[in-house]
Amino acid sequence: MDFGGAWRTQHCDNERNQYVVCETRSPECTIKDVHEEGLCPVPFTENCLDYCYHVVPGGGTPTKPGVQISWRQAKIECEKLNSTLASVRSPADLVCIQDVIQFSGKPLWIGLEEVWSSEIGNYTWRWMNGDVLTSNWNNWSPGEPNYLTTIRDSCVEMYSNGKWNNVNCNDNGPRNGYVCEKRKIPYTRSSTVAVATSSMPLVTQPVSVASTNFPPPTHSPDPTTTSHSINGSRSAGGFKSGGHSGSYAGAAIAVIVLVAGLTCASYFVWHRRASGRSLTSRSTLKTSYKSGGTGVDNDITPVIGLEDDNHDVTYT
Repeated sequence: MDFGGAWRTQHCDNERNQYVVCETRSPECTIKDVHEEGLCPVPFTENCLDYCYHVVPGGGTPTKPGVQISWRQAKIECEKLNSTLASVRSPADLVCIQDVIQFSGKPLWIGLEEVWSSEIGNYTWRWMNGDVLTSNWNNWSPGEPNYLTTIRDSCVEMYSNGKWNNVNCNDNGPRNGYVCEKRKIPYTRSSTVAVATSSMPLVTQPVSVASTNFPPPTHSPDPTTTSHSINGSRSAGGFKSGGHSGSYAGAAIAVIVLVAGLTCASYFVWHRRASGRSLTSRSTLKTSYKSGGTGVDNDITPVIGLEDDNHDVTYT
């Protein structure tokens, strides 16, 4: 091959070719089917891979009565259960179904039939789900499929060993049991949320917190410092918030002292006046007694007895 990609022949012993192209191929990976877990509805008691199976044996068992029906009737019975006759799509399916039918004893109908294909202009074998049977894999019994009669044998029965045989589909043909299949019902997957527990109460409603602006702390002026005005101007220190607080406190104290002084002065004046009236009364009374009748001691201080308004006043 030249640099342009064109091929040309050369003698195998030609040593002028200086370049060699080598290649290596990795082995193909084995593709494994991903099978889905799920539930099988009644009466699909047998499950395998992605499908559930309902087996109705032809010969019957102690737990399941046998039936003898045609392929077409078996197809109808499966459709009544919203299912189809079983398909064998792979060796894995074959193993599953073979385990299900191994005790059936007699052949069972499966969902493989021969149909005319306009695309290829010939008959072809096709499963109930529409998949075409290819030559890559099948499980025909030796010599099958065959056409020994004038009537085309277009339906398939499966023996208990898993092998297939094509037979007549007509109602007057063979009668067997059958196998229905239905896809599993997937599990409902739910999310698990981990909830962290805490001793703090859970707040479910929004809470609004009103912010409060507090004034900055005030400082009292230094008692040893005095603010003075210089050249008629005010000093900056004399107008601090601490100065106002001190002025207010001094004014309050002055008012208290003034009120206390006025109270004391008033009491003193009242007390002097009251004492003067008492002395005057006593002096007048004593003088009247001294100027009274004889036989009375002038030095005796009169004793006054007070009675109620309804009684006389008596002097001794």
